[in-house]
Amino acid sequence: MIKFSKKYNSLFNFILGILGGILISLCIIFISVGNPKELVEFLKNYNIIKRYYYRDVSDKELFEGALKGMTKSLNDPYSIFLNKDEYSALLQETNGEYSGVGIILGKNKNEDIVVMGVLENSSAKQNGILNGDIILEVNRKSIDKNDLSQVASKIRGKAGTEVFLTVKRNGIEKEIKLERKDINLPTVKSNMATDTIGYIHIYSFGTRTSDEVKSALSDLKSKGAKKFIIDLRMNPGGIIDSVVDVSNQFLHEGTVVSYCPKNGNEKIYKIDGVKTFYPIVVLIDKYSASASEIFAGAVQDKKEGIVIGEKSFGKGTVQSIITNSDGTALKVSIAEYKTAKGRKIDKIGIEPDEKVEQKGEIFNFETDSVYKRAVEILNNEP
Repeated sequence: MIKFSKKYNSLFNFILGILGGILISLCIIFISVGNPKELVEFLKNYNIIKRYYYRDVSDKELFEGALKGMTKSLNDPYSIFLNKDEYSALLQETNGEYSGVGIILGKNKNEDIVVMGVLENSSAKQNGILNGDIILEVNRKSIDKNDLSQVASKIRGKAGTEVFLTVKRNGIEKEIKLERKDINLPTVKSNMATDTIGYIHIYSFGTRTSDEVKSALSDLKSKGAKKFIIDLRMNPGGIIDSVVDVSNQFLHEGTVVSYCPKNGNEKIYKIDGVKTFYPIVVLIDKYSASASEIFAGAVQDKKEGIVIGEKSFGKGTVQSIITNSDGTALKVSIAEYKTAKGRKIDKIGIEPDEKVEQKGEIFNFETDSVYKRAVEILNNEP
């Protein structure tokens, strides 16, 4: 009988432990995969690329590419893999903190990407960017006007760096050099529409939006506002908790939204609501999506206001962000949400209570037909 020394016994046990761990891990992976054969084929092809591809390629590149391919195969534009920079940019956008030039972008009736707002003390303000300027190029490259978020992403960048914007104003093209700076982007803008009507424009539903709405409401009420216009046009949505908190400042108690994730229990968002109700008119358009549609849907379902404008975008799914240890993340659609009364609106949208064609310049109070109609409606409210 062969006997091993203590030294070799320890080494043998160590190796056996590692092999056992690997075997257990492989068993878990194979059990969790619906079709283990597909996983084997994937690993086989990964090995072929590593072995035969003519230039060096890192495991990181290959695995990130594979993850992007997996999410793309879902045919869901909201389920995506985010690398470190993309995830960081998403967090900045959600928190309203980023490096850029200080402009708010939207679209005009011709589907051009235009400047809808210029922040005070921003690089854009200092260099003469104006509301209504049409964005033609970023860094002397033509933009895809069908992809608003991509254009915004190209304009943003590290603080201290420069970006060149080519804009069109009154038919004349002009290139403007801007320096990117750190910016705290407000998600809410407000003013008095009349002596008794307050106007609140919500750009998106971020982490600070509820507090900003609360501050705007307090300010407008102190100036005599007893009725409110809530403008959600060109609002792409945001955080579900944020829109629920905003709803809590305008609507009576009850359900705002709900969803049921795969293999999970139904999640129902309820609010205590307000005791004193103020008449409201909500403005939506075809770019109002996600959280904007949750709010508009709750107003309709609870019959606590009037929704006007045009049919909304129709994004009725909820995403969850799962972070990885390397700073990357997966954003995955986990459920289809339902409005307060149980309506599903994904790829359907919210139909306004009153359709109002957009005439004049959007957000220009002198010519904006939807805004002016909202004022008319509230003027007729007691």
